[in-house]
Amino acid sequence: MKNYMFLVLAVITFTAQAQEKAERQTLIYEAAVARLNTHPSLEAAREGVLSYKHAALGAGALPDPMITLGLNNYPADGSGGFDRFAMSSKSIELSQSIPNFGVRASSVEAKEALAAQASIAANYTRAQLISQLNTAISKQKRIDAQFKLTQEDKKLLQQEAAFWSGRLESGESVLDERSRVDAELSQIEATYAFLDAEKEESDAELKRLIGTNYFIELPELVAIPWPSDIPLYMVLMAEKNVQVARANQRGAKSAFSPSYEMGLSYAQRENSGNFDGGDLVSAKVGFTVPIWAKKSQKPKLHAASAAVKQAEARLRDTQRIWQKKMQTMNAYIKRTVLTQKALERKKSSIQTQVLSLQSAYESGGELHRLIAAKRNLIALKMELAELEAEYISRVSQYQSAFQKMPQQASQTGE
Repeated sequence: MKNYMFLVLAVITFTAQAQEKAERQTLIYEAAVARLNTHPSLEAAREGVLSYKHAALGAGALPDPMITLGLNNYPADGSGGFDRFAMSSKSIELSQSIPNFGVRASSVEAKEALAAQASIAANYTRAQLISQLNTAISKQKRIDAQFKLTQEDKKLLQQEAAFWSGRLESGESVLDERSRVDAELSQIEATYAFLDAEKEESDAELKRLIGTNYFIELPELVAIPWPSDIPLYMVLMAEKNVQVARANQRGAKSAFSPSYEMGLSYAQRENSGNFDGGDLVSAKVGFTVPIWAKKSQKPKLHAASAAVKQAEARLRDTQRIWQKKMQTMNAYIKRTVLTQKALERKKSSIQTQVLSLQSAYESGGELHRLIAAKRNLIALKMELAELEAEYISRVSQYQSAFQKMPQQASQTGE
């Protein structure tokens, strides 16, 4: 009875620890994604958004008014004073320039479009960082799995080396088999060195992204079906370029309308025996006349119109390029999935073969055939680990092109 209770307690403790570990891993992934929010490239992108937003706020404002202080009609020889000549005076003038309203409005519109484009670019940068994070995590997991599989392979080779050594000592001509095993054991050491280098690279990439190389458990990734109605970041940015070009075109058209200037001045004269001084008030209104439109405004309008056509053509080109890219990426994802399924079926067959050879070996069969089958299974597991990492990398890169990633909404907060 005591043994039974101890067993139940051990099972409960193990289950609780496993659940706590799973929760901790999920929390770690969310924390890792949250750390990306302070990544320098994302901070730079966000500052770009603020730069354009503030520029848009200032683009429509009027220039500062001008205050002018003056001495009017004062004798050039310096003789006399303000009470000597009737037109001598001291003045103060306030003038305000009012640049073309249409030009200012179009400038605001263009900068608002640039701010919106910068915001899209910031979101795209974040999506790319999440894709890079997922790829780094999957690589870390793949390296860990392959390292353990390589250890298993090494143990099997050592077992096979002992087997062939025994037969060699008994006088059998199996030196070629023993030499083959020695060569493969040497290859194992080369595999360890390669995996160690990959691990260093993976750790460095994780530190670049989130500042740590902790093990992180990835959530399940499911590719968005293609074709999809979800907008693509690069197409959205190309659309904003069209908006900017059209705003600039409207500004070039508005440049044919006048800009204005208004002024109000106050002049003070001194009284004298010759005349009664008295103050003067003057007002003025000015506006520009497009006399040189043929050589100034019209070429600018033609240039702006050409820029619109250029932006529209680039938008169509971007749409075609990304249609091709997404279709190609989706095809490679499908290929990876189908390959995984095929290898899983192959894995099942090899596992059956291993069980059969294990039974045969226990009944007096040859060990080297069992070891060869087990090593084939290990090699297949190595390939499956590679495919799993490839799948995560491809899906993450594919998803990062979309404006939203529904399958990661709960983890990324999007």
